[in-house]
Amino acid sequence: MHNRSMFKKTNQKCFCAFCKNQRRVYRKKHIDWTNVLMSFVSSTFLMIALWQGFQPEIILFFVVLVVASEIMIQVRWRMSLPCPHCGFDPLLYTRKPEEAARRVVNFIENQRETPEYWLKGDPLRQLPRRKKQKTAPPPQLSKRI
Repeated sequence: MHNRSMFKKTNQKCFCAFCKNQRRVYRKKHIDWTNVLMSFVSSTFLMIALWQGFQPEIILFFVVLVVASEIMIQVRWRMSLPCPHCGFDPLLYTRKPEEAARRVVNFIENQRETPEYWLKGDPLRQLPRRKKQKTAPPPQLSKRI
């Protein structure tokens, strides 16, 4: 039997495309019905606590709660995208690869100066390295000449 839950997992483990270390990212990018329901319940309880009955002003509070929850979920999703190990941001890479490369270099330079980063083990061991291209030796003359 499958252990199915009523709620989906909000985060998942994945691997960074740059440094190949495992990390967690939030899957939820927008609000769903549970967030709208919780905003409605919260605004209803506030209405009962303040006015002991129905007041139309509570609709404004409900809309503010829905908008605030949408903003907070998008910010949480966006903040979870950059890799905590190397600073690589896949969303920025799809839009501006040069800016993403600059941020990775800045992140690594800043982390090299902090001792806590080096106490994690060898965090830079899986970073891709540029390989020097071997230059071909000049062609040799044949001995027949």
